[in-house]
Amino acid sequence: MVANTTPTLTVKLPDEGIDVLYRNDPDTFIAGSVHPPMNTIQARGGYSISGRNPLFSNVHEAQWVLVLALVMKQDKMKMHNVHPEMIGALLKASDCEIIDTWYTAVGW
Repeated sequence: MVANTTPTLTVKLPDEGIDVLYRNDPDTFIAGSVHPPMNTIQARGGYSISGRNPLFSNVHEAQWVLVLALVMKQDKMKMHNVHPEMIGALLKASDCEIIDTWYTAVGW
């Protein structure tokens, strides 16, 4: 289930984006977490994303990570038609720091 849901969101990408994701490996794995959203500010050529998500299933196996991010302007949420402006972003997993805090109960 985890491996199948995030790629369905990539249909919004242009062909060049799909090529970047899958050119080296057609079995590329994308981990995703949309809550809570991270923060982003507009930067030269795109966005700079920061924040921490508490849970990404199978993130250690992923080549890419999908997140949602609130667009911030001067430390406040940028609004668009009375709603916070948000973006979806795909990040190279190798550019992300994985903080291993998830341990399941063992030894029942």
